[in-house]
Amino acid sequence: MKRISIFILVALSVLVAKAQFNSDFMFYERYGNSVNLNAEYGINSNAVKNGVFNNFIYGGFIDDNTKNDSQKKLKLNNIAGGSYNLGATVFFSLKPGSSIHFMAGLKQTELANAAFGKDAYNLMFYGNKMYQGQTADVSNLSINHLKYQEIKLGFVWDNGVDTAIKVGASVSYLKGQTFMQATTGDAYIYTAADASQINFNMHSANLMLSDTGKGKSSLGNFNGNGFSIDLFANLPYTSPLGKSKLFVYISNLGAIKWNSQTVHYTADTNYAFRGVVSNNLFQINSQTAQNISKDSLVQHLTKNGKQSFMNNLPMTLLIFHNVRFTKLFGLTLGFRELFYANYKPYFYAEGQFFITPSFTATAHLGYGGYGQLSGGLNLQYQIKKYFIRLGSNAIQGYVLPKQSLGQGLFLSLSKKF
Repeated sequence: MKRISIFILVALSVLVAKAQFNSDFMFYERYGNSVNLNAEYGINSNAVKNGVFNNFIYGGFIDDNTKNDSQKKLKLNNIAGGSYNLGATVFFSLKPGSSIHFMAGLKQTELANAAFGKDAYNLMFYGNKMYQGQTADVSNLSINHLKYQEIKLGFVWDNGVDTAIKVGASVSYLKGQTFMQATTGDAYIYTAADASQINFNMHSANLMLSDTGKGKSSLGNFNGNGFSIDLFANLPYTSPLGKSKLFVYISNLGAIKWNSQTVHYTADTNYAFRGVVSNNLFQINSQTAQNISKDSLVQHLTKNGKQSFMNNLPMTLLIFHNVRFTKLFGLTLGFRELFYANYKPYFYAEGQFFITPSFTATAHLGYGGYGQLSGGLNLQYQIKKYFIRLGSNAIQGYVLPKQSLGQGLFLSLSKKF
């Protein structure tokens, strides 16, 4: 029995790109003028468990029990996604007492996400044997993968009064490294009851890939250019509950234009694959070899060309409200939305425990995004003017590494001027 391995399904395996809340301006909110180094990653799904993701990330064999555990949680519509960021940011003033503070930063970002149905998961992990005499529906499959570097310049207006509004903005130049976007539109795969034939029915399917030449996806290559802006506001106010602040943060409002070597595949076809007939297995001629080539199947199913392409960045909207009830406890309620990224609204609550003047612990509880219910913990410790912060917004991935949904980790080191 032949197994199906279509490129749009295999591409799901790249989803395990290695977020917490990637918000550079929050370094200024915490530490003022400072230099900051940070790294963070996160991955989650509303159906696929960490047992599957860990084998993709670290390597290893995905056994039947691991696949079956995730299959049981599959819904009609499923999502998965993740990202990682590595960055350095500095905030500074040109003269003491100035209300204008400048910022500069460097960052590398990689993001991947997908929306997929139950049949797409089954075809990828089990093949098409279970669909003999049936039609698998792989419609509305959506996969995105993006990797880029950025140089950021910006400012913060802060007059030094704790009860006054703070606002900030930055502009980034983006160097596009790699890009992939796949959608299937209406797509169905029928397997004959006797396994003699597979029918592909695809309409409005698309696949975009950045320059695929040898070495063209390395860090030093410029496969695209773009710009983005970030906006930040801290709105303090008087509250009977305690010292209160409302934060609004918009990041990655922009786009990257990929170069003219971007490959574009389209599929709008009905095609029946009946295998290859050979009268002598010991004398396979060149025509027979061509017929079993995976490239020849792709040629039957798709049309392709090269053209420049512009795609919007996954823009983030982050809104949260913080109340400092006492010297020892504060509470944050927040909301996060990620656009153009198969993401669901994420709602969360965080309790801050100021254990000593130098040590703070924060408990995190959230729901939504790419996953379901997540819990986390982060710790911050201060040594003179240095701050180290370590934590996770999805710590369940380390407590129950095979059975849970979602995992993530972030680490930052800051020095206050």
